Amino acid sequence: MLSSSERPIVMFTASRDFEALVHSQIMLAVQNLGVVSSVLYLAQTSAEGGTQWVELYSYPKGTPASLPLLLPSAADSIVRQERIIIPLVYEEVMLGLLISEKDKSWTRVEQNQIEEIAHTLAIAYTLDQRCQWLLSQQEQRLEQERDFLANLLHQIKNPLTAIRTFGQLLVKRILPLDPNHRLAEGIVQETIHLQELLGNVNSPPLLTATPSQHLLPPAPTELLEVLEPLISSFGELAQNKQVRFSSLLPDRSIFVKARPSGLREALGNILDNALKYTPPGGEVSIALELDQQSCTIVIKDTGVGIAQEDLPRVFQRHFRGKQAQGEIEGSGLGLAIAKQLLEEMGATIDIESREGEGTKLRIKLQLS
Repeated sequence: MLSSSERPIVMFTASRDFEALVHSQIMLAVQNLGVVSSVLYLAQTSAEGGTQWVELYSYPKGTPASLPLLLPSAADSIVRQERIIIPLVYEEVMLGLLISEKDKSWTRVEQNQIEEIAHTLAIAYTLDQRCQWLLSQQEQRLEQERDFLANLLHQIKNPLTAIRTFGQLLVKRILPLDPNHRLAEGIVQETIHLQELLGNVNSPPLLTATPSQHLLPPAPTELLEVLEPLISSFGELAQNKQVRFSSLLPDRSIFVKARPSGLREALGNILDNALKYTPPGGEVSIALELDQQSCTIVIKDTGVGIAQEDLPRVFQRHFRGKQAQGEIEGSGLGLAIAKQLLEEMGATIDIESREGEGTKLRIKLQLS
């Protein structure tokens, strides 16, 4: 009878990788030791708490090998002339049995070699089980995170709808010539933007897929329709921070290949960064450069700038470089997200900066 420390602890079926390893090890025994038949059993705990022996592999395939009435202990093999029964044990846990036969009796050297094979299989099976356990834990955590995200998004929708409704009521009640009318319109526009983002994230495929999957292809997008609400919103924020904000846009429509919500998010992150790191009295500007095939959005600021050694890593997620030592809070995600969104729609982004002088970013979009 096995002690409590020897009882099998098996939760997952063996992987194909482990089965392939068993095959290679048994073939090694056939070629080098003259094994004519071999069966590997794995120990599993039944619902009643007992031990069940499940055949995993046999050579030749379909070879019958009845379990012996006397099972080996967790330390010893049983040798009966041509047959040897070896326990697969790891850390005092009985994992299975390897039963092999030859046409003649086993020598001591051959017994040591087949026991080494059994020991290799015991270690491999333990690692296989642990790997599958880790994968199952990861899947459970991902499922919990998806559930949490889905619940959070659902809880945000109702108050967001209320904010949008209140903003629309303000737009109707405030006279167009009133300076606050533009602020009310900004509230509505930003709320719509948030609802679009939440709608994209809350899509069932996106909750289970990688970020680059299920993206719609870039479509003709009227650039000024994306830029004007951003300029209005960040203009108010800049005024509140006592930063000059200027824009130089053409008076005609420009269509580029983009995803409107993604482009709005990317440019919003870049403008937010520019405004965040520009002190009062500084300036943030946005302008367009056009050629026959592309439109380049140029966003400049006279802020604190970026150290030259930090520039190569500025688009890495969570990287803040010297800025992490300053008083301005941040996550190091804004530019990384912007770059990802832009590249997913076929755009490019370049950065120039000098510490203490400011930063310039160039976002190049293809004309549609």
